[in-house]
Amino acid sequence: MATLFDLWSLPPRKAAKLLNVDEATWAAMDEGNWKGTLAAEQFERISAFVAIYRSLTEIFGETDGESWPMASNRLTPFRGKSPVDFMATGDIDKIQAVRRHLKVLREVAVV
Repeated sequence: MATLFDLWSLPPRKAAKLLNVDEATWAAMDEGNWKGTLAAEQFERISAFVAIYRSLTEIFGETDGESWPMASNRLTPFRGKSPVDFMATGDIDKIQAVRRHLKVLREVAVV
């Protein structure tokens, strides 16, 4: 996750919030020194972020896909927030909402 969050230029506090871990745990994870065990909900978050990344690269390509999560977005459900800020305001449901949003965009792009 550290590499993905680095691509998105996430500050440590926001990365920790998105993974639902404390900042010290995130710092250890980011440095590769963490020896803990993730909860099922944290695995679900990671799975969603991988799916989000995959959708972004399919829809926008790598470069634009990397910048999309941090860009302000007027569409529903974001209402002017960046997708990252939107996801950080809630629980796993917000992350899954972004995943579903991108799935729809990906399906529309294929048609």
